[in-house]
Amino acid sequence: MVTSVNNNSGVDVLNSAAKKSSTEAQDRFLKLLVAQLQNQDPMNPMDNAQMTSQIAQINTVNGITQLNETMQGVASQIVATQNIQAAALIGKSVEVVSDRIIKQDGKAEITLALPLGADSVTVTVLNEAGLPVRSFEMGKQEPGRATAVWDGKTNDGQTLADGKYRIEVAAKAGGVAVEAVPLGRDQVSGVTVTSGQAQLQLSQLGGVRLGDVISIL
Repeated sequence: MVTSVNNNSGVDVLNSAAKKSSTEAQDRFLKLLVAQLQNQDPMNPMDNAQMTSQIAQINTVNGITQLNETMQGVASQIVATQNIQAAALIGKSVEVVSDRIIKQDGKAEITLALPLGADSVTVTVLNEAGLPVRSFEMGKQEPGRATAVWDGKTNDGQTLADGKYRIEVAAKAGGVAVEAVPLGRDQVSGVTVTSGQAQLQLSQLGGVRLGDVISIL
């Protein structure tokens, strides 16, 4: 079981840089404003409206910076929550969106989600090199789940080795392509977080996004 989580040092650096930039901008503005006041023509002093406008501009910049800092903080909290949720799944079995299948003991089960059903469903099995090795029809399917068992053989009847394969699905209704989502079941063995995105490591199917989890079994 491996759990690897990146820290938020990158976010801290961004926040620090944003604060420094905001402070420097305010300092430059104040220095410029003081210089303008000191060097203004006594007979033609700076208009109050002009001064108010300049102060409003720097306040707007400062407000945007503070808003960015707040949003970065919210984003960090969301990432932390996702990481906790992902870690809690370790050791549990889940159903996920996945086009990968595992051939064991000479066969592999294929599960599809067909929200609208289909008049015809064609499944193509590909090897690790991405080459098609078998295609077969599942026929007409009602809306919901559809399952099939691949016997582990190629189109010409050769038996392939057990291991990982991938599937492509083409479903049609009334001659028009409809949604067909391949699903897989596996156990969560670990979690990794890269660039703020939690990814589950499954025992056999490999890595999937946390958002790809359909159900916890």
